[in-house]
Amino acid sequence: MSDDNMQEHLNSAIYGPPQTKPDERRAYMGSLRERVALQVTNQALADPKRQAQVQPLLKDFHAHGYKALLNGKLDN
Repeated sequence: MSDDNMQEHLNSAIYGPPQTKPDERRAYMGSLRERVALQVTNQALADPKRQAQVQPLLKDFHAHGYKALLNGKLDN
């Protein structure tokens, strides 16, 4: 095994396998930006006018088989 391969093997054993775009995955709740069709902030959802705009979109997305990911920091 060459030194480069040995170093990669050791790094993988110590730190785990390398991740692609970890900051992007945190921002999009484990997904990548390419897979996101709509992003709405919690602040935007606090506005009742925006809630009324988003609700029909979510129903339409659900009808097409898309998933809605919510971060759990929303009030009722």
